[in-house]
Amino acid sequence: LQWHKEPIVSMCLSADGSRLATSCMQKQICLWSVGDGVLVHAFQHNRSRISVMCFSDPPHQLAVGDADGGVRILSIRGQTKVNTFEGHNSAVITIRVNLQLDMLASGSRDETCRLWSISKNTLIGVIRHFVPISHVDLDDSAEVVLTVCKNGFLRVWDLNTLNQLNHVKLFFIHPAHFRQITTISFSPRERTFLTASVDKCVRLWSLRVVMKFVLAGHTEAVSHASFSPDGKLIASCSWDGSAILWDAINGSQRFLLRPVGLPRAFLCTCWAEDGSLMAAGTEDASIYVWRSKDSRELMSKMEGHSDEVTSLSLDLESHKLLSSSKDGSITLWDTHSGDAVFSLPCCLSQVTALSLLDNDDLVVSGGDDCLLKIWSIRGK
Repeated sequence: LQWHKEPIVSMCLSADGSRLATSCMQKQICLWSVGDGVLVHAFQHNRSRISVMCFSDPPHQLAVGDADGGVRILSIRGQTKVNTFEGHNSAVITIRVNLQLDMLASGSRDETCRLWSISKNTLIGVIRHFVPISHVDLDDSAEVVLTVCKNGFLRVWDLNTLNQLNHVKLFFIHPAHFRQITTISFSPRERTFLTASVDKCVRLWSLRVVMKFVLAGHTEAVSHASFSPDGKLIASCSWDGSAILWDAINGSQRFLLRPVGLPRAFLCTCWAEDGSLMAAGTEDASIYVWRSKDSRELMSKMEGHSDEVTSLSLDLESHKLLSSSKDGSITLWDTHSGDAVFSLPCCLSQVTALSLLDNDDLVVSGGDDCLLKIWSIRGK
């Protein structure tokens, strides 16, 4: 997808995989059709530089936050601006949209999270911090708002206490970690979530019971953590060269996955859709695949990249795994044999993001060359 004349500064994919939005330093927003790579519409953002974007679900609207603290809602169907929300005094760095709740949450470097009514175009709540907010999320039940800061603090806010003065009471605050949080991930089933940090720990939280478990087992920073699709397992990987599978129900350690030869730092993980396989990519360009439920035995090891593995995606039905790397390539692997089926030298610079679309035939990649590319796996 090539249209922008300046570096791309923000991008987001709709939940159904049909639309991709990109923005560049020229303040232009492009809306793309993922299926055929066609530019559907280009919006001109007449404010300051765009800092974050987020689709609603379903993708009828696009929320755009900018460096001056403004938030806009754009209509995808009508290709027009719907609402503008003013109130932040600094760059908006995180946005969440929930059309069912008629609510938009925006977090900013001005140390506030603001809650907006989309239909009424009004401010309904202000959450104040003392440090910039790095992540905000809305509970689907409209009971709580979650905010996370780079200083390791976690806050849960009770939306039931929202009053006429737009104040929201803090349900609890906790120094979730002693150092920077690297990952936050919500369970697909229960009202729990996890946080991972440079402080070597993964912590599992309940929105009402506060902290449930501390998952301690790594000896270096935890670089990534994620729930299995059924929410019963947690995979964490670390700079110490190990990956650990945890029981999300009781917090116990299932398996310590440390390949022979002590690879360098693990950087990313992914799950097969049924949770039976887990893959992890490393700093030394290797990929490891384990059977997660019944054995700690290493299923296969893939080698072929010449630089860090940045992203992974597993397709259980076709026994294939996709990987991207800082060496500028995307590789398709056979999970049984560990052999590379083919490799796409997609750009001269690093590939930093990779996503396999729902039909398992198309892949979207992004890299340091400022381009987004859609690939057909079957047609290579």
